[in-house]
Parts: sequence; C-alpha cells; structure tokens
Amino acid sequence: MDDIAQNVHLNPDYLTRIFKKEVGVSISRYIIYRKMDIAKRLLLETDESIGEIALKVGYFNYSSFNRIFTKFVNMSPQQFKNSHKNGLLCR
Repeated sequence: MDDIAQNVHLNPDYLTRIFKKEVGVSISRYIIYRKMDIAKRLLLETDESIGEIALKVGYFNYSSFNRIFTKFVNMSPQQFKNSHKNGLLCR
C-alpha cells in the first residue's frame, strides 16, 4: 500500500479511501481479484503446474494460494482446471 501511495504521491490512508469509493472494493481485495483472474487464465491457457502459477501471481506458499483461490473462485485450482478440461466450465 505504501509503495502504491508513494508512486501516486498520495497519503496511504487517503489513497485507500478514494480507491474504495471509486472502485467499490479495497485495494488489497482488488489486487487479489486481479491475481485470481490471472491465475484462472494461466490455468486454462498453459500447461504450467499450479505451483508455478502460484509463484507467477505472487504466492510463494502453495497452500496459501490454494486457500485464497478456493475462497474467491469457489473451487480449488485443480478443480477449476479439471472442470475446464471436461468442458464443464464456460469461459
């Protein structure tokens, strides 16, 4: 948060307030949504392992990535990947 605020020359608290007002979610939640969108795309479009994808989107702990992905997508990364392979998931 501090790095972002410094790059846009705003106080971190002020940045947090205006971001949530304009976007509707906190910066941290927005970042997680973006990471999960990227992870979903990588799961569908590459043959990389889930661990490699977790690292690419900034999670150094597979368990953390798995837990957060499951929370935000309502299925595990493996279930997501398998659902698409089986034609059960629409893009």
